[in-house]
Amino acid sequence: DYLNQAWGMQKNAFGRNGSSIHESDTGGYQTSYVHHLENPVRFTREIKVTIEHGHANHCRNEMSSTAYWYAKEPAAAVEVPPVEKRAPLMKNARGQWLFDPANQVTTQHVKLTPEMREMKRLFKQLFLCHEVNKTPRKQRDQQRVTHRDMIRHENSGAFDIQTLTVNDPGPPKKQNQRPQNIFHQNIKHGSLPFFPQSRGQMT
Repeated sequence: DYLNQAWGMQKNAFGRNGSSIHESDTGGYQTSYVHHLENPVRFTREIKVTIEHGHANHCRNEMSSTAYWYAKEPAAAVEVPPVEKRAPLMKNARGQWLFDPANQVTTQHVKLTPEMREMKRLFKQLFLCHEVNKTPRKQRDQQRVTHRDMIRHENSGAFDIQTLTVNDPGPPKKQNQRPQNIFHQNIKHGSLPFFPQSRGQMT
């Protein structure tokens, strides 16, 4: 709402608001902006602005912000990071992000909560399941993927962690053949909100 968009940021860049870099062109991040030209935010000494974005609050690297302002008098600016710290974040041939401390600039370290740590482990398991689906069939037939799913109860704010084991079924079966059992669920209560992407049918 603050960025004058709805249902995510749209691929546009206007004079007062928009996205100079859109996530559809990068596969994972974007840069959006708002210019307070007609409605300036005035302050005399200091100002603190917070935004409740309401999504992925458990992720440490979900969002970062930078503010620019016009001062009445000249003031010292923060030194520009060296060139190696401003190198772009790259991907390898398989589309995986390459994280290198040499080009990372972190001004504030967020303390990880138990939910952040659990979501980080869940992401790694889901990414592993995605990678298995991209491997050759002979390798897929020999691999089993276990990922942890999170179920939120209607009357509870806590997450119950369950285990879901997935066997990749290989190529799709013909309609006149009975599909194989490809999911083994170890669920005490609740229901799974989604299943990993896998070819075949679930029985």
